[in-house]
Amino acid sequence: MKKKLLSGLLAVALLLGSAVALPEGVFETSSTITASALVDGDFEYECYLDNDWATITKYNGTDSHVTIPSTIGGKKVTSIGSGAFFECTSLTSVTIPGSVTRIGWNAFSGCSNLASITIPKSVTSIGIYAFNGCTNLTSVTIPDSVTSIDKSAFSGCTSLTSVTIPSSVTSIGREAFRECSNLKSVTLQNGVTSIGVYAFYYCSNLTSVTMQKGVKSIGYGAFYCCKKLTSVTIPDSVISIDKEAFGYYFDRETWSDQKVNGFTINGYKGTVTEKYAKENGFKFVEIKLPKQSRFAGANRYETAALISKGMYKNGTGTVIIATGMDYHDALVAVPLANAYNAPLLLTTDKQVTKQTEAELARLKAKKVIIVSTNGAVGSKVKAALAKYNPTMISGKTCFETASKVATALQKNVGKAPDTIFFATDSAFADALSASPIAAIKNAPIIYLKNKGSIDSATAAYLKSVKGKVKNAYVIGGDGVISDAMMKNVATALGLKVNKTVVRVAGANRYETCVAVNKKFKSVLTGTGVCVAKGLDFPDALAGGVYAAKNKQALFLADGKKLQDVQGSYLKGKNAAKITVFGGTGAVSDELVKVIAQASI
Repeated sequence: MKKKLLSGLLAVALLLGSAVALPEGVFETSSTITASALVDGDFEYECYLDNDWATITKYNGTDSHVTIPSTIGGKKVTSIGSGAFFECTSLTSVTIPGSVTRIGWNAFSGCSNLASITIPKSVTSIGIYAFNGCTNLTSVTIPDSVTSIDKSAFSGCTSLTSVTIPSSVTSIGREAFRECSNLKSVTLQNGVTSIGVYAFYYCSNLTSVTMQKGVKSIGYGAFYCCKKLTSVTIPDSVISIDKEAFGYYFDRETWSDQKVNGFTINGYKGTVTEKYAKENGFKFVEIKLPKQSRFAGANRYETAALISKGMYKNGTGTVIIATGMDYHDALVAVPLANAYNAPLLLTTDKQVTKQTEAELARLKAKKVIIVSTNGAVGSKVKAALAKYNPTMISGKTCFETASKVATALQKNVGKAPDTIFFATDSAFADALSASPIAAIKNAPIIYLKNKGSIDSATAAYLKSVKGKVKNAYVIGGDGVISDAMMKNVATALGLKVNKTVVRVAGANRYETCVAVNKKFKSVLTGTGVCVAKGLDFPDALAGGVYAAKNKQALFLADGKKLQDVQGSYLKGKNAAKITVFGGTGAVSDELVKVIAQASI
């Protein structure tokens, strides 16, 4: 009889995927599951005896602040079980260890005094009613590891004022934020595909909802009784909007559904959004995307020529030429080209391409300046350009060439620069991101190694402008230009680290690009954004000159989606025009559309 009971409980355990407490005195000899609940201090827990993880099942203490242990009984704590902190009214803050991957049903439900919680990036799911009724919880950061927010996870969190749903979350469960009466703004990133029934029901102070492209369905009454929400913008990815999803509230005086006065829906013509607006008698405003144009040739040489043609329809006297086979020379030449009011054209090492030849003729150029490191543009090219009175700026290394270009820039401008931009010599993205801004500010771009000493040619140039340069900017994180090298730069220029020598960086090249554009938004006064591929350099080499001439930000992107930081930047930028460098193989039409939609 006991053996049958044991096997039955084991079957239940396997079906539920969790530990089962056996009757007192009964132990499983195969070490598959635990005996009764285990206790360690104020915590009760369960675990599989043949695994190394445990679940916190109950907290018996009365502390106001609780740090959940990362290990208990020699096992790693990977989940907070159902009702583990249920109605712990003494709890005001809790720290969850990075070992936890799951917050279970009702885990913190009814913790009415819980005001602060840190959810680690290890957590992937937030269970049903997990924080239901946490009436003192004012803010919560949902990490980008979470993939689902289950039913009523934050319902009744009446002090919650704002929430950002990261792109990792694909669905917002039924009533997930129901009756969060002080919630004022909601931002849904581009990973969310569905918004559940009554997800934001009775969020009576909600005034702003931001949805990125990706949302497909909006459930019944999702934003019902959000009376202060008077307008909403819906992306064209939405294919289903259920009844009373927006624009309705319950009037207790008439005991009936009423429409929000003046409710406006912004959307795309011919979509379910327009249909919903018309069927419900709401004002519909058609979204008009920013104007879009593309410079795309059969190859990088033709693309550069097309960019030149777009800038100088009536020609120009001077042209800068650099190799199209590498990025070092072209990118440091961008400020020089802008100073000369000249386009940047590309060539091979041994011959002038037919596209470049044709553009030089159309421009009626009188002078050519060639920027070349270690023979990147050879003597045959210089000879072929003889009629344009060519001048060569050349160094044995990219460091020397950059320093010589900086000197030529200084001569053209007529004074030493007050600003210098530093970028890594080992990758193009950081120099590309900074090139339009450097050009606008008549500031040189200087290459640095990650570690070690400053190159001798660079050191000599920095010595020549010491005392004149007021600010220097290191583009990229410590992984590309070390803090030690940054300190070397400060010493060489007589400046101070983190005061007059400042690092501008993000977690990756895309975030760094956004950080650069935000840092120098005061000089990027143009109404457009220039888009280039973030994983390869050729099409964007001449793009920095175009962006600088039009005082537009250069925006790096790849794939089909934008990172959260990129989407937020574009929305704030609100560009009127998007200019793309390269063909659809470099920057797809789909990605351009995503960028355009994020810009409104």
